[in-house]
Amino acid sequence: LGGADTLIGGLGSDTADYTASTAGIIINLEAGTAAGGHAEGDTLTGIENLNGSAFDDTLTGTDAGANTLNGGVGNDVLAGLEGADTLDGGSGSDTADYTTSTAGVIISLEAGTAAGGHAEGDVLTSIENLTGSAYADTLTGTDAGANRLAGGAGNDLLDGLGGNDTLIGGTGDDIFIVSSTGDRVIEVAGEGRDTIRSSVDWTVGVTVERLELQGSGNLTGNGNGFDNTVGGNSGDNILRGGSGVDTIAGYLGNDRLVGGEGRDTFVFNSVLGPDNIDTITDYTIADDMILLENGIFAGLVEGMLAATAFHIGTAAHDASDRIIFNSTTGGLFFDKDGLGGIDAIQFATVTPGLAINAGEFFVV
Repeated sequence: LGGADTLIGGLGSDTADYTASTAGIIINLEAGTAAGGHAEGDTLTGIENLNGSAFDDTLTGTDAGANTLNGGVGNDVLAGLEGADTLDGGSGSDTADYTTSTAGVIISLEAGTAAGGHAEGDVLTSIENLTGSAYADTLTGTDAGANRLAGGAGNDLLDGLGGNDTLIGGTGDDIFIVSSTGDRVIEVAGEGRDTIRSSVDWTVGVTVERLELQGSGNLTGNGNGFDNTVGGNSGDNILRGGSGVDTIAGYLGNDRLVGGEGRDTFVFNSVLGPDNIDTITDYTIADDMILLENGIFAGLVEGMLAATAFHIGTAAHDASDRIIFNSTTGGLFFDKDGLGGIDAIQFATVTPGLAINAGEFFVV
């Protein structure tokens, strides 16, 4: 209880119980420190397990052996360190902290699994939030409720699942998976090249560089004022690069591509067909570029499109024509065999009458 107490566990698996404390406690069994509430001034020896108070506690285990840390009531932070630890947050919004892990951790609160580094063999119960290591972590939240996932240093993957989650990347090239418009992504400028994978309409913040839409819904994806890469899904998307030098790829679906200000590149690298015709609303000659994947546009030579492979008209003019621009409709077509028997396939629409030429296309 109160006072500067000495607790000696001796042999066995021993527990220091602070459930009656009148304030939150901070105990580190590895460092041998105790402060706050009834823990103030206490000395703990041979103690493996801790029961926290009804307030906000910070409980840290040991590097040797398995610890059981029970947070109890309150918003608690639990760090088991090494060993197969049991972390039970109790009620409140509780955090499992792996900041000191010597390797990356892989934790799914939804699946109840933990592996890698200090998380290896851990059992997490009633934990809502995770703090990762200085390495590459994979942190997954729960389908129910709001989670806070902080990756720290390293190239992390953060997936909040359902609920309005807060995803914090830290340094490194991080991937954020968002599935709710109420999700929040926090990333500081200069902390790596980061990617948001979203299954809902999304606008990237000023510190995130890449946006990839997921699933098959008809979604809207917006870049920011910097250089972005924006990619669609299999639905009919609206993709906006914003200002900056952007790369925009609609992938499948009949997408609407808006480059915005800056020198933008529009990528075509998915199977052609009537359900995959993208509209570029603001193509600017000499500033923008159309990138063609030669695995899709078979027969085109890598590099700038040859002048002889481009033709303005309603159909190929000779056997070498491959990219056809219908100036009246704005349609762009790929003709696999020029004057052969294979029909040209439309893959994009630009502004009718645009002064487009072979120099606007680059083949990769």
